[in-house]
Amino acid sequence: MTEADTLEEAAGMIQDAMIVWIQGSLDAGLAIPEPQNESSYSGKFSVRLPKSFHRDLVQVAEREGVSLNQYINVTLSRAIGSH
Repeated sequence: MTEADTLEEAAGMIQDAMIVWIQGSLDAGLAIPEPQNESSYSGKFSVRLPKSFHRDLVQVAEREGVSLNQYINVTLSRAIGSH
């Protein structure tokens, strides 16, 4: 974790935090994941659901006045953000 008053300070501190994390992981014998290219992700995935769950999702999205896709996007974003 780090904190800074300016964007420039934050960029330097982020770089330092990355180096410390990598060195600590190497010292502990942990694997360092390789960077992944954004082009390896399409932004799409398919999920099989029970029909009743699909229906429930559609109904909630309709109550919220959004598309099913938008509702699922926001719900997943909130779930990831809470971790």
